[in-house]
Amino acid sequence: MNFTNLKYFSVLAEELNFTKAAKRLYISQQALSSHINKLEQHFQSQLFIRSTPLELTSAGQCLYLFAKETLIYEKMTTEKIHQLNQKECPRLTIATTLSRGNLLLPLVLPPFRRLFPDVKVELIQSTSIFVEQLLLDKKADVLICSTPAPKDSIVSEFLCMENLSLFFTESCIREACPKDWQDRIALLNGHFDLKLVENLPFIKMLDSLPLSKSFKNICQAYQTFPQVYLEVRAIETQVSLCLAGLGAMICPDMFVTVPKKDGFPAGKLYQFSVRTGTPIPSISISYLNQQPVAPYILTFARLVREALRDRVS
Repeated sequence: MNFTNLKYFSVLAEELNFTKAAKRLYISQQALSSHINKLEQHFQSQLFIRSTPLELTSAGQCLYLFAKETLIYEKMTTEKIHQLNQKECPRLTIATTLSRGNLLLPLVLPPFRRLFPDVKVELIQSTSIFVEQLLLDKKADVLICSTPAPKDSIVSEFLCMENLSLFFTESCIREACPKDWQDRIALLNGHFDLKLVENLPFIKMLDSLPLSKSFKNICQAYQTFPQVYLEVRAIETQVSLCLAGLGAMICPDMFVTVPKKDGFPAGKLYQFSVRTGTPIPSISISYLNQQPVAPYILTFARLVREALRDRVS
């Protein structure tokens, strides 16, 4: 097993199609198949279900997470070694999860570049546990993620609470509950109960992701298990499909309220806060507690705070 095997496997895991993956990698389908077969022989486990489209097995999902993190480290190592022979310029390494980065960075990086055009920005997006460790290991300058445990070596500035809400469109509930959908809305406004919408189709995250575990815990708390129409890998996909009326979702508020400022497709969207009695996690921007802190790090943190302050109530 080598980096090339993992790279080819990761692309196929994202495309779930040999033809598209081979085209993206500029190799033949036969060559790609050979790399996948070598990995399956190495792990003595099937990584893909050969259907149309392909499906990752449980072993494949496990290897995909490992491969992405390994390739990130390989990229970082290559770049660090390359820098040894070059004159280094100021660098800001941002570590965040994929969804939070996709949501916040388009709001923050354009004004940041105008203020600090000479600072080179490096972005690392992975799981919460992985990106937090990057900051602890001093491989990242700033972290946008769930607030890490208090440490003397880290400064964390609060951004928002990661409240969870139930979202669905009017068209979705009218289709699922045509006779009494208005009554159900009135009852939800008075007292939240997930059983009131158990007939709606739900869109949830893959079981391997933290948000799926939250969904299951909420279902258990309300002693109901709604029908799941679709499982997805990205929160952005979950939100867009919910807004299109495909189904209901339980999702952190910020992934709806932040883009909502720029407008949503036409149609009524209902939102109901989910209360389970469990502690609500907070989101922070964190950086190393070193003196002096570089001005561009402090400015970046300020821009993130301001972007959320203007968009999250």
